[in-house]
Amino acid sequence: LKNTTASSHKVFNSETGKEVGKLSAVTPSLKLPAGFYKVKFGNAYWRSIEVNDAETTTIETAIIRMPSASFRGQKIVDWETEEEIGKLSSSRNSMNLLPSSFNIMFGKLAVKVVLNPGEVKVIEAGSVKFKGLPINSRYIFDENGNEVTSVSASFSSATLPPGKYHLEHNDQKFPFTIPKGNQNIEIQLKK
Repeated sequence: LKNTTASSHKVFNSETGKEVGKLSAVTPSLKLPAGFYKVKFGNAYWRSIEVNDAETTTIETAIIRMPSASFRGQKIVDWETEEEIGKLSSSRNSMNLLPSSFNIMFGKLAVKVVLNPGEVKVIEAGSVKFKGLPINSRYIFDENGNEVTSVSASFSSATLPPGKYHLEHNDQKFPFTIPKGNQNIEIQLKK
């Protein structure tokens, strides 16, 4: 396995379905008998990997990183099927993925990402934290007026991609911008 991260990836014999090992940064290769195998990346499988006698078969994934991923996390979903493939969070801000197209979910906002073999893609996002929120939820909207996510006194911050947004609170709009460069901002709401 090229381009490893801290994650481990189970390897299965395609014919028997039995796990035969794991690939990771510590063990980036396995010695296996000739045959067909599949490797799990998140909730997806790289299937039909052929291993021949006395040859090395190399699989090259892509790596996705989000340095400012939130505690609640951002789902990674398959672009076509909308199946959840994995999740980036503050405790796991990078992972290997199959080269393909995915959506990174920021609440209801989907950001399309195309990953190529060997690519390390860094997803820019920033965090906005609100002070003075009530207990019940308030909504954040994008510049087109589409609802993106909610915040409350219990969950007072949200991670968003760069762009223009506004929070609606007490019949007022509080506009803000998430700049490029993985920056965090804080907004004090008027009481």
